[in-house]
Amino acid sequence: MKKKKILIVVNRFYPEVGGAELNTYKQALELAKEFEVTVVCPERTKLSLGFKDGAMKIVRMFNFRNLLRRFPYQKPNTLCFGILLRILFGSYYAVLCFPAPSHNSFLALIASKIRRIPCLLVSFDLHDYSRLLKEGAVIREDLSGLGSFSKVREFFVRRFSHIFAISNREICFYKRFNDSVSYSPVAIDFDDYNLKASSSTVSDVFNIVMIGRVSHIKGQDIGLEGFHRLLKMGVKAKLKIVGRTDFEPNFSDNLRDRVKELDLEQDVEILGSISREKLLKYLRESQIHLIPVRFMNSGAVVVESLASGTFVIQSDMVDPSVVVEGEDGLTFKSGDINDLGVKLHQACELISNQSTNMEEARERVLKEYNYEVLGNILKQKILKVSA
Repeated sequence: MKKKKILIVVNRFYPEVGGAELNTYKQALELAKEFEVTVVCPERTKLSLGFKDGAMKIVRMFNFRNLLRRFPYQKPNTLCFGILLRILFGSYYAVLCFPAPSHNSFLALIASKIRRIPCLLVSFDLHDYSRLLKEGAVIREDLSGLGSFSKVREFFVRRFSHIFAISNREICFYKRFNDSVSYSPVAIDFDDYNLKASSSTVSDVFNIVMIGRVSHIKGQDIGLEGFHRLLKMGVKAKLKIVGRTDFEPNFSDNLRDRVKELDLEQDVEILGSISREKLLKYLRESQIHLIPVRFMNSGAVVVESLASGTFVIQSDMVDPSVVVEGEDGLTFKSGDINDLGVKLHQACELISNQSTNMEEARERVLKEYNYEVLGNILKQKILKVSA
């Protein structure tokens, strides 16, 4: 039987890889098992123009915001009028738009309405949260107070056939405009976690890791102060800070200076970017993954930690939370260094007493947060809204 055709509209696509791009690529691979998939995205790099994948057709479109075709084009906003023509003159069963409401997703929605086919939105990040936090915004549970949601965006958001969101906050926000909204988990690649977890080993020195680009929103400065509190309680521990340090150079420099001020050069390593293989190795070998973020959607890194058998200490700004409190993780009040110090000490005691339940946590997330599960969620919704 001939497969039904679907179109995926994205702002970046593999091999232009960040976490979101890799996630989108693997979702497309899952959908290609059921549908004939075409992916359209803006031209961004000369490298990616030549990339092909036998599982799907990939079309790099002219970006009208880059008239001179200067590469690499890194700006977030793109405009590809070719999306209109491809949908209007194609024969697609449905259209999926990633990763947020944008000009390209609006073009896709217009053409889909004309052709009377479903158009679904898969939203990763509704706002530029990092910028908003730096500007002093307070992010509330309902995402109110983050600036206006324009009438144009509201008009289009109301008309998507369905919206997937990766956090409870964004689900609540979208439901103000569209009743058809549901959760889309950020999956992990099962193959990366086939090795048996090694982080449960009890020793005299606790290995703690922080993973993520070194930046204000990730909160490594908070994590460092909490780690210092832990040492003052008499616990022996080592901290590795893993992630690119060029994203916010001033923040990274201040973090290094603070390590020196606290006389922690022997206890703290700032490693910068490393290979994924080494990153996963550090995660497995650490007893605790510290996630002191000022804001986080999806909690994918929490899932990766639990899949590695690593206990999680997270701030209460991780949404949604997938830890079972006291069994595979603990939560502290975001920005509260004293609370973080207490939770770190409590975690060390739980691990020393072998009172954690990491094997069950590992099995749970590998079962619930894999790409097959995510692909089935998308497939079932596409079939339902297309019926």
